[in-house]
Amino acid sequence: MEKPAPSDPELLAEWLGQQREPAFHALVARYAGLVHATARRTCGDDSMAAEASQLTFIALARKAKSLTSCASLGGWLHTTAMMQAKNLIRKSQRENRKRQLLQAAMEIEAPHAPNDVWKEMQPILDDALAALSDKDREALLLRFYRSLTIREIAATLGIATDAAQKRINRATERLREKLTRRGCQAGGSLSAALLAGFAADAQAAVPAVSLLASKAIAAGAVGGGVVPLAFISAGTMKTTSLALPLIALLAAGAWFASQRQAIVSFEDRNADLEKRLAMTTKASVRDGSGGSRLTADARGTPNWKAIAEQLIAMQTTDQAGYNKVWRSWQLRLASMEKETLASELDRIVRLELSPEENALLTKMFVEPVIDKDPELALKRFPHDLASPVRSELAGAWREWIRLDRAKALAWFDAEIAAGTFDGKSPTSGKQGTRIQFEAILFDELLGDDPEMAGRRIAALPEGYRHDTVANYLKQLLDEKAQMDFAIIVRTHLPAAEQARAIASGLRCLPSNGGYAGITAYFEAIRATPSEREACANEALSNEIVSIVHNTGKLTREPIDRFREWAKVQAPDAMERLTGHHLATLGTSMPVSEAVALAVGYFAESGSDEVLDMMFQMQRRYMVANAQALAASISDEALRERFLDRVGKPQSPSDARAEKLKESFEKQSR
Repeated sequence: MEKPAPSDPELLAEWLGQQREPAFHALVARYAGLVHATARRTCGDDSMAAEASQLTFIALARKAKSLTSCASLGGWLHTTAMMQAKNLIRKSQRENRKRQLLQAAMEIEAPHAPNDVWKEMQPILDDALAALSDKDREALLLRFYRSLTIREIAATLGIATDAAQKRINRATERLREKLTRRGCQAGGSLSAALLAGFAADAQAAVPAVSLLASKAIAAGAVGGGVVPLAFISAGTMKTTSLALPLIALLAAGAWFASQRQAIVSFEDRNADLEKRLAMTTKASVRDGSGGSRLTADARGTPNWKAIAEQLIAMQTTDQAGYNKVWRSWQLRLASMEKETLASELDRIVRLELSPEENALLTKMFVEPVIDKDPELALKRFPHDLASPVRSELAGAWREWIRLDRAKALAWFDAEIAAGTFDGKSPTSGKQGTRIQFEAILFDELLGDDPEMAGRRIAALPEGYRHDTVANYLKQLLDEKAQMDFAIIVRTHLPAAEQARAIASGLRCLPSNGGYAGITAYFEAIRATPSEREACANEALSNEIVSIVHNTGKLTREPIDRFREWAKVQAPDAMERLTGHHLATLGTSMPVSEAVALAVGYFAESGSDEVLDMMFQMQRRYMVANAQALAASISDEALRERFLDRVGKPQSPSDARAEKLKESFEKQSR
């Protein structure tokens, strides 16, 4: 049996304790591709990425003692590589603005292939990864960069295999959300794109592993880390105690000098891009008469009222120009630090803006503010359901919960206590926003802390509870999550609302599960008959809506498929639900066809439930149809009962009723 590769902590311990350089070289070899690719994506320059890679491994050498408790170093190295690359850019001045300009230039000069998901996400991937929690980022890097199996990831992180799979699934969805917010629609191919992309990056040119490791060890020694014995020869010890630091410093000096030209070149590129963006902005911002409008003072301070007026005017006269100007201001806002954004929001508050102008500027600012600090967004923008950025704030709330749950909960509870979310009813105004926020919180807590999720639901006013547990759920991928959800529903919701809430969980099951997935859900939660009926109703409704949306019409096949499944899983509800949905198909199936199907199912099963809803619909929309349908029933007592419900024929000679009666009798035979 092949001996497993040593873990990261084992290699660190071997290097620190036994001063064996091969152990450090092995760590560098394991992560050199990740570090170099991360730095290259961050700064967009190979030579600068090489320098950032060297600095990252120097940092590893110096901080090795503090990292021995880490099960995996991937997350720490990824974050450090990003930081080192950003520091190098910052030294060349105006780091954030240059990165935005570089991204804009990449879009102009080298458009991404529409189907190349990896190329599409590369400019934003590392920021999205960095915005994840440490646990999520580490799990993704183990899965997609190191290509470990779920079992290997579980062993590395010291967790169960099921927990590792759940963490990977959840982290992937969170990464997808962050990529989407940054303009990359990864779709269902995200996992495949990450696996292929990281593999390709690992094969790309990186600095020599031995050189990286040797320089890191040398610099680590200079910086106060462990001094490997191999670096202190007898000759060195006899000459002078300053020789080793001097040699290391000279080597480092030569290395940084060799990169100076690359940094200068990078500065020149960004200066040129900045000029181009300024020219684009100036040319794009026009009023209706074609003249330039003053949107900033001599120092470049934006005139937000003028900007809002111009954009509002351009919405109806020049949509293409509007899009270009909007994009240019979005880039400028994205380049600002959090404090600058807050200062600009303060200036806007002091302006006399119309509601339309205020809404436009709110939409312009919200995404850049959320990207910098979701907490700031939630504290600065309105929470009411009428807010123009309601959906964005919901995303900011989810983001803040993931970044700092304790602080987010403290703020939310303080806002509730202060009456921020008070309103006339739980389905409107700010109370509606509270339900939305409680639902997102419930979704986030359900997977990690179901007991706390239950306590939150128990503390809510009863009128809030159903909407909170039934909305904004993302996924119920395993039996434990499904059972936790069912327990909370059955414990804290009124009996009359429980089945409907359980049915809402169907939206969170794996999308490819079909009826088999619903059957597994029933088994996981030990569903009651009423819960099975509610779920069956939801399942048939969803299938009909999906088919009608995709094809514009409905045939008998999906109803037959539902009945075959329901005959086993919800037999008491099968006929009633069939009749109900046939009665409410609207324009997706002609009334005569729907009624004919109902009569056919009645003939097959002998159950009058399938006809019950059809009678009610036909009495509502066309009494003659209901009368003719009743007349097709051979059982006299049953026929009389239905005729009593729909009303006796007012005109026995009605030609339409007679024609329908003949059709239904033929169908029932």
